[in-house]
Amino acid sequence: MSELTSCNFCNLQAIRRDAKRDKLKIIKRRSISALGGYDIYAVPKTVNIPRTIIGCTENNEGDSFHTKYFVGWMMEIGTHCEC
Repeated sequence: MSELTSCNFCNLQAIRRDAKRDKLKIIKRRSISALGGYDIYAVPKTVNIPRTIIGCTENNEGDSFHTKYFVGWMMEIGTHCEC
């Protein structure tokens, strides 16, 4: 990891902090992409979350939930800061 970038754990904490400020909840789901990892969504608390999320296909066309609420993708998320 570069000294100039923060780790995914810290990035996710920042996303959660911003979401709390904006009264959103964070959803972390396994990505269906060939690389795997996790898709991160910031969703208003009043929105009904679908049981399955199609995600984004190779040509960047996703279902409406993914397109509207997707905020990031992370390969791995540690249990502590690794910066």
